Amino acid sequence: MITLRDAQYVVAVVDCGHFGRAAEQCFVSQPTLSGQIRKLEQQLGVQLLERHQKRVLLTQAGEALLPTLRQMLLLAAEVDQLAANQQDGFAGRLRVGIIPSLAAYIMPYLSQLVTSQYVNLAVELVELQTSFLLESMHQGKIDVAILALPEAVTGLRSYAVWQEQLSLAVGLQHEWVGKQSVSSQQLAQQPLLLLEDGHCLADQTQRLCQIHGKQGAYRGTSLETLRHMVAMGAGVTLVPALTRLQWLKQGEDRLHFISIED
Repeated sequence: MITLRDAQYVVAVVDCGHFGRAAEQCFVSQPTLSGQIRKLEQQLGVQLLERHQKRVLLTQAGEALLPTLRQMLLLAAEVDQLAANQQDGFAGRLRVGIIPSLAAYIMPYLSQLVTSQYVNLAVELVELQTSFLLESMHQGKIDVAILALPEAVTGLRSYAVWQEQLSLAVGLQHEWVGKQSVSSQQLAQQPLLLLEDGHCLADQTQRLCQIHGKQGAYRGTSLETLRHMVAMGAGVTLVPALTRLQWLKQGEDRLHFISIED
């Protein structure tokens, strides 16, 4: 039976083109390496290498076996890596679901943190609405989800990570430009732009402003869509603090942000 050591010796000789250099690469003496390859050839009943004074050539049998020998070494290295990953609590693959109203604004921070601190962790991101994330969690399609839940969900463990203050975004032509704060009752009288049903932020906005159904409210597919509509004067919308921070970092100067008193 061919061992990994046999494969390592043959591949090293082929790559180095010299028994002496191959022995140094494998940290063994040249007689040990040469003797082991001869034993392998005797075991297989074929000659793998043609030995010349200045160079080493593969025989036809050696050329046929070389790809398999290389594959053996690659698979062995992969097994070692998988085993090492299991020893590290933050290694391997982590499938993370995240709600659309948060993904674009938290990932610039989260991705930098993960790549700098957990170099052996491969993160796969899935962006879905809350109901689909919960379903994927229950089905085992994702490992963890970042979302906004009004209450705990049966069968899942949840942790409160942070809270975000909501503020009102209005266009510069709006009559409330200059205001520092407004009440939720005042908000209910405004032409609110909302995300589609199923988004956490849409549900929160409806509860805050006592909106029922879809009456009188435009439904956008993303906060970015609402951002540009507000800037054009088509209405107002509620914005989480992290989103507002990212917009301001991007140089957004078409909106005025107002705190909500209650």
